[in-house]
Amino acid sequence: MKKFIIIIPVILILILASAFYLFKNNLFPNLSQAKKSNWQYEKNITEPIIASSTNESDVTLGNLETNKVSVVVTKGAFDENTDVELSNPDKVPEVLDSEIDTIGAPIELSVGQPSRLNEPAIITFAFDKNLLPPETREDQMRVVYYSGEKWDYIKPTAIDWDNGTMTFETFHFSLLGANRIKDDTKITEAWIHSQALDNKLKGDLNDMSDEVAGKVVDLILEKMGISDKSIKGQVLGDILKDDSYKDIYDAYQSGDIAGFNQKVAILAGSKIANNVPSSVLSEALGGLGDAAEDIEAVSKAAGYMAEGQYKEAAKIIGEQISDKFLLTTAAKIAVEVVDGQIQSWKNSEVEAAFKAYRDGADSYFYGYNVDKGDFDSVWDQMRGIRRQLELEAIKKENDVRLDAGMPELTDRQMDLIRANVKRTYEKQFAKRKAQEDELNKEKEKLVKIMKGFEEAGFFGFMPPKELDKGYTLETRLEIVNHFVQKMMQDINRFELTDKEGLTVSDKVNVKDLVLAGRFYFGEDGKQKYREYLNTRFGIPLYPKLEELKGEWSGSMTIKDVEINQEVLESIKAELEAQGCSVEDFDQSKIEEMKGKEQPVNLTINPTSESGGQLGFVKDGETQNTNFTYNNGVITASMTENEAAITITMTPTGQNGSYSASGSMNVNYKDFIKMSGSLSVSKK
Repeated sequence: MKKFIIIIPVILILILASAFYLFKNNLFPNLSQAKKSNWQYEKNITEPIIASSTNESDVTLGNLETNKVSVVVTKGAFDENTDVELSNPDKVPEVLDSEIDTIGAPIELSVGQPSRLNEPAIITFAFDKNLLPPETREDQMRVVYYSGEKWDYIKPTAIDWDNGTMTFETFHFSLLGANRIKDDTKITEAWIHSQALDNKLKGDLNDMSDEVAGKVVDLILEKMGISDKSIKGQVLGDILKDDSYKDIYDAYQSGDIAGFNQKVAILAGSKIANNVPSSVLSEALGGLGDAAEDIEAVSKAAGYMAEGQYKEAAKIIGEQISDKFLLTTAAKIAVEVVDGQIQSWKNSEVEAAFKAYRDGADSYFYGYNVDKGDFDSVWDQMRGIRRQLELEAIKKENDVRLDAGMPELTDRQMDLIRANVKRTYEKQFAKRKAQEDELNKEKEKLVKIMKGFEEAGFFGFMPPKELDKGYTLETRLEIVNHFVQKMMQDINRFELTDKEGLTVSDKVNVKDLVLAGRFYFGEDGKQKYREYLNTRFGIPLYPKLEELKGEWSGSMTIKDVEINQEVLESIKAELEAQGCSVEDFDQSKIEEMKGKEQPVNLTINPTSESGGQLGFVKDGETQNTNFTYNNGVITASMTENEAAITITMTPTGQNGSYSASGSMNVNYKDFIKMSGSLSVSKK
């Protein structure tokens, strides 16, 4: 009997240990040896399909209905006419069946030798969704691409779920196929890699901010008609070594890109005034004015120049002349181009180009044949994807120029942009290679964070309310990551600690992030989140009441209406005595009010730190009621024509710019109840 009692706990321990092991390796399958198996399939292409790619027209190989694949080779994909062969191979390298379910037969595209394309080949796979496991989600669909070393899982560019097709673009031919990711960890791992890179690039804006400063100077001088390269060099050099530029750069690092551009504009104005000869500057200023305010600004600047008051002239150049187009042009171009560079890293082709640069490649890895660190060869062999990056940068700048009423880029300017795109990626490739350790630390940090949220059920079948909206896994990851960044910003703690219970001055525990997220994404989330930060970290996240004093305007929208017919009958005589008809409360008439915005005008007059008078303004008259301000929430109640009205608003904002949203509930004699949303901003 004793022996039996001893054995049972041992068995339980073994079972629990095994369960922990499996759970652990579900989260991090790389910790165990994944099982490989052969790709089992029947050929849909019995004989190779061969077609010639030319510069005159696109060519299509394969048929979706019979071959379950269609390949469009865009015209000009090769420098000369080239035969392309499409086939189902006899055998392909083994796949990891713990990670994916293969779909149909793989394909092989070949031109007889490894090569990269000038234009993308567009590949569409057909699949029967009825043959997929019933739990399959659209966001699990992937294309597998053999890199010469392993299978890479790449997101399709488009999925037509109803018709059972997914499309993928490639600039290199290899073994390809359709599959379903059955281990969500692979989706999470890919997202973490991409997000870590995104965080690293956004957190390392040194060179980019200097490029923006150069763009600012370019645009100001272009606007003023000054084309002397030496002047630009002098002005930019003077900006970058100016002591005040460090403060401006710090603003850029903290995310204040618009503020950066505005301050650089003023600084650039002073440097232009100091470096451009008076005669050239006067002529340039004279050619600027078109509107009345421009002419007045130019006259003032020219007058200050004549008097030798360069600082005053510079202020006008920076604030009143250049800033007019700068904030709508330079700022947008800077944001668009920098964001475009960061987003491009999510392109599998750019990632492959970096790996070829970092590790070298022998023709089979995405068609690259380069030595380690040879960026020029990589850039040359990028071909189509390189051209795509250049075209995107040119388009972004031309689009913003068009909005600002500026002329399109000249051929020479476009050549400069192409050269700048190459120079930018060369810097980024070299910097990323040197910072692989830091990137891996960022990945480890994200793994810890997302593992904490995963274990708390945020990505499972029953997530918190605000995440339970049919979002894809990647969307949930994005939303949770955005919340984490917000919270770290709110509490000014950006690193993790394993310490629990006690707060650490400059770090935060993952459990604190998860608990705060539980509040944030739950019922009354924003309010409970603020209360939690105040209780846990002593950080109140709401404006002082005195800052909210003044006039507010916005709208109220009725969401729900409830009429109690029994109560209505009981007060029918009372209503008729007041001149009201029961027909006035017809359900259908009141239903028509739902969803329609009604204008709202309010005044907030604090009488203490925690309350005051809330005024409703209508037809020039104000009806006041008392309100309280507790934990960042304004609550007020009032009675008008026997209707009890309750208002709850949560103000947000800072530095004079405030808005508030909340709810309004009306109860009239218990027979009609209405609830609605309220949204106002301070005038």
